[in-house]
Amino acid sequence: MVTMADHDNDRSRDDTSDAAHQMHLAEPTAATARPRYDGGLDYWNFVEHVRSRLANESPNSDHAATAVILALVRGATTFSNTMESTIHRPAGRSWAGYQLLYTLWLAGDMYPSEAATLTGTSRAAVSGLTAKMTEEGLLTKIPAPEDGRSHLLHLTERGVKEARTLYERQNIQETRWADALTREERSILLILMDKLLSGTAASEARQRR
Repeated sequence: MVTMADHDNDRSRDDTSDAAHQMHLAEPTAATARPRYDGGLDYWNFVEHVRSRLANESPNSDHAATAVILALVRGATTFSNTMESTIHRPAGRSWAGYQLLYTLWLAGDMYPSEAATLTGTSRAAVSGLTAKMTEEGLLTKIPAPEDGRSHLLHLTERGVKEARTLYERQNIQETRWADALTREERSILLILMDKLLSGTAASEARQRR
């Protein structure tokens, strides 16, 4: 004869079994070991490692394109960081600040929006740099000839002098970097960079700025 107590015991055993099952499901499983990178700190070893791993992780992707962009970003970042830390920061400038001085020095007076486009920075960044450099007497704002309500950024004589000085210091390092290439290789690199930056993706990126 089955009593109510028997039913209660059965339910208790079922509840215990369910709880144990849920605890088992909740237990963390050991993470699948992934190959560790052991190529040291040499950047190009890392690039080769990335290409090798991508062949397995994302076999249908364009790995050669990844290598090209990695090299471009690495080169540009390394150069700008080095110039900023060794030349511009000791002079009280940032890389963006130097770019603004350099652009106004060689391109002349321009609207802040034009300066932002040509230096590759945001309008907000140009506004902040303009305020700082105006206080330092490096640039000023002058009325735009076609619209008296708008203003152009104008480099003062002091600003011109600083832009030239910083450029000449940086150019010494630019020459050292470029000496790794022959004149012919430099020309080829410029042709390839122009072709890359004139491509559809690069053009669309400029239009979105």
